[in-house]
Amino acid sequence: MRATRFHHVVVFLLFAITVVNYIDRAAISYAIPLMQQELGLSEGDAGAILGAFGLGYAVTTLLGGFAVDRYGARVVLTIAALLWSLSIGLTGVASGFLTLYLARTLLGVSEGPNFPALTGAVSRWLPPHAQATALGYTLVAVPLALAVGGPIVTQLLAVLDWRWTFGVLFALSVAWVPAW
Repeated sequence: MRATRFHHVVVFLLFAITVVNYIDRAAISYAIPLMQQELGLSEGDAGAILGAFGLGYAVTTLLGGFAVDRYGARVVLTIAALLWSLSIGLTGVASGFLTLYLARTLLGVSEGPNFPALTGAVSRWLPPHAQATALGYTLVAVPLALAVGGPIVTQLLAVLDWRWTFGVLFALSVAWVPAW
């Protein structure tokens, strides 16, 4: 079986959401000094907010695999992308420690299923002889996002404030869902 247009679209969409995923999770690292200044957050507050992501992520990466096996990659990744879009949007309107902490925890919870869903989609929707190549194409999104995410976010922060930066990231994240 040859790779079809559908296969190429699936691989591109998985690549694109993984780039967005990694930029979304790293953005706060560039914005936290501005957030601390505006919201009066201490270094301890900032550390707790930054660490909140890992709490949710650790749990839902494992549970995401179970969810993908039960409900399918399309459903799980759609819900996950909507929730992490919401968390990025909430980050942009946060008023203090608690809202930032909860938004960051939600980001971790919702981004956890990304890799199980990505792998599930590739294994179910692509022919066996194309799966490793497809995973290679989709997973190159990680180092690419790490390379371009910092410059993109710092430019957004320079032109916009941190709140509008998270608004732009929200729009990018949620725009992916209808295509999926």
